[in-house]
This record gives sequence, structure tokens and C-alpha cells, in this order.
Amino acid sequence: MVTRSSSKDESAPAIEPPQLTTAVKRSQDCPTFSSAQALFALHDSHLAEASGLALSHLHPGLFWLHNDSGDEARVYGVQEGQLKYQLRLGDVHAIDFEDMAITAQASGADALYVADTGDNFRTRAEVNIYRIAEPELANINTENEVVINAVDRVFVHYPDGPQDVEAIFVEPTNHDIYLIHKGRVGMNYLYQVADPKMQGEHVQAKKVAILKLGLVTAADISRDGTSILVRTYLDVFFWKRAQGQSIAQLLSEPPCVLPHADEP
Repeated sequence: MVTRSSSKDESAPAIEPPQLTTAVKRSQDCPTFSSAQALFALHDSHLAEASGLALSHLHPGLFWLHNDSGDEARVYGVQEGQLKYQLRLGDVHAIDFEDMAITAQASGADALYVADTGDNFRTRAEVNIYRIAEPELANINTENEVVINAVDRVFVHYPDGPQDVEAIFVEPTNHDIYLIHKGRVGMNYLYQVADPKMQGEHVQAKKVAILKLGLVTAADISRDGTSILVRTYLDVFFWKRAQGQSIAQLLSEPPCVLPHADEP
């Protein structure tokens, strides 16, 4: 399970991060994690502002990343601290890529989800979530950009108007997509897109919870769906899911606060 940090967007409205008001669990009631450690330092002009991050399960040590707004619809593969692969999503115009997720499909293969959901000024009537099959590395030329033409997508609007969302995750057992609103208004809305067909349909997300976490920039769920991490500007929160517990119920409970690296 991987989360990423998102640098503060200087073009966004100048609103101070709200104070955390959600109760957190006592440290003695939480699992123990080691301190955060740097895996590598990546210096590459292609990744001017890395925003989304997903760890491959098919290819050990491979991270898929994308830039924030300003880039084309590209996904980059990084291995051993080096940029190795460049994928372009065919017939996709990137507006504001914010987060990505990876999960197994019914076929057993993994898929990458890319969330074009950023909306600092809340002007987008719909946002887009794209899905591509994780490619086999043997089919990728490491020196050239590879165009992925098989791109699934869903167009999403919210029941309460445009929202700025920087965090998504995909529930691995049913492929429901969850989106966490950034929280500039002092609270975070949790939305669900239930079992999207990803065939270009237009759907309304369902608001399933109201949370108070701070300014949320990333989220992820474990491969088995039992653990969730949410990253904010200030903290990393952790929840452990009980059998039969819904995502909305889980995230409405007090989280654990984990050790983490500060944002650069």
C-alpha cells in the first residue's frame, strides 16, 4: 500500500488548513510501524510535480507515477530510482491528474486507475477516472513513449456540485471507487462510485460520509481491502477494517496516526 505527498498548489484559493478535529486512537491501541525511510531520490525533468503514485504487484520494485496538472496524459514507470517507462493514455486530454490506484481485476490481471479529479476553483461539471491494464514490461520500449489506446473511463459528477478531490482508492473486492474531497471547507466528503462499468458512462457519485481529517492529498487501500491509509498535509492516518464493515463506517471511526516523512 502506497501513498504519495502532494505539494501545495499555489494557484488554489488561499485558505489555511483547518485544524484537525477528528479524535484519534491512543497509540497503545494502534499497530506499531517503523519510521519512514527514503527508498531513493528521483531527479528527472519529466516528473516536475509527481502527484499520483502506485506500487506494482506484477513487477517488483516498480512504481507508477503521474504529474499534477500541466503535463499530458502520461504515466511514468520508475524502478531503482530511475525513470524507465513512459505511457501515454490515448485519446485522453489531461486536465488535473491527482491520484492513482492499482487493483486486481476479475481476469486476475492488474489495472491502473488514474483520477483526473482536481478542481481547485470548483468549476468542473464532471471529472474523469481512467483505467488501463498494467502493461507487461517486455512489451515496452524503455527509450520511447508507448501509447495505450485501450483506455476505459467513467465520467463522474457529485450530488452537491463540483468538488476538489485529490485522493481516490478502489475497493479490491467489488471495484467500487471512493473519492475523498480535499477539505478546504473544514470537512471532507467521502463519495462512492459503485461498481462502475468504465465504458464511458456518466454517473453521479454518492456521498456516503462526512469526515474531519484536514487537507487530504492521497489515499490507498491494501490488496485485501482490510487496511486504509489517508495522507493529509500534516498527517498519515490508518484504519484497520473489521469483517463486514463498510468503507463509510470504517473511515467514520477514529484513525491511528502513523510516523511519516514530512512533505518537501
